[in-house]
Amino acid sequence: MPYQRAGHASRWPAVGELLLAVVFWMVLMAVLMAVEKQITGVTKTKDLPKDARTLVTFINLAALGPAALLAALACGRSPRRLWSVTGRVRWRWFATCLLVALAVRAISPILVIIELATGHKTFVGLDTYAWQLALVLAVVPLQALAEELFFRGTLLQAVGSFARSPWPAIVISAAGFALAHGLRIELFVAMAIVGLALGWLAVRTGGLEASVAHHVMLNVVGMAVQLAVAGGDQKGVNEHVTWAATVVSGVIVVVYTAIIARLAKRLPPVPDEIEQHAAERGVGVEHADHGGNPEPLPPEQQQASG
Repeated sequence: MPYQRAGHASRWPAVGELLLAVVFWMVLMAVLMAVEKQITGVTKTKDLPKDARTLVTFINLAALGPAALLAALACGRSPRRLWSVTGRVRWRWFATCLLVALAVRAISPILVIIELATGHKTFVGLDTYAWQLALVLAVVPLQALAEELFFRGTLLQAVGSFARSPWPAIVISAAGFALAHGLRIELFVAMAIVGLALGWLAVRTGGLEASVAHHVMLNVVGMAVQLAVAGGDQKGVNEHVTWAATVVSGVIVVVYTAIIARLAKRLPPVPDEIEQHAAERGVGVEHADHGGNPEPLPPEQQQASG
């Protein structure tokens, strides 16, 4: 069973899970915002300093992850189906994807290091940078993971339960991902390209490892570079994106996608595998398809029934 339909026995429970995930996220975010208000004493997030505003934004987005997992549980579906068709995280494959994502994103910190070394930019200072980087490493990977669980997990699989082709799910999840980042055309195009690539990788590789790896490195490296420069861009998250940045981001994600797709042939993350119950294996029946009908297992997976 392909990833875009993994674990959904029928269509409407998938839609219900999507709606529940949104409701749970709104509730969790309301709680977080109340706590943040008590801590900071500021009523509106936009009134916070830039760095604090960015941190609060990432924390609020990180609530998407628990919301997606809780929605799956509430609908009687194993949250493990959001991770991959195997129902688990394929750690070796995930580590491989992380290394590739770091390699393709390395050009950005290298350029900044050169600019710092030549005096074109000024380093913010080790004391300041150390604690800022620690916060980035603690919060940003959770935010990136949460967005992948919702957009490439819950949303993609909800749409995928309505179609045999994966493309409606890939396109709609990418559009939702882009709209969630803002309406500026440059930013929308940049995020739509990322969303399309990561959605295709989720379907192609049968799980979220490749998309999470890229998203984590995209955000962590980007934040680490911005924070390193003294007197740098004081705009909020993603407000600095230009057409040039959009082109560079598009090239990088295309290169990453090509490399991962090639590696997936050598280190296959079993995109069509899904766990079956013992009784289902005995009669050669896989989990029900999106219409509620049994699908035969491939002959090599069938067992003789006694």
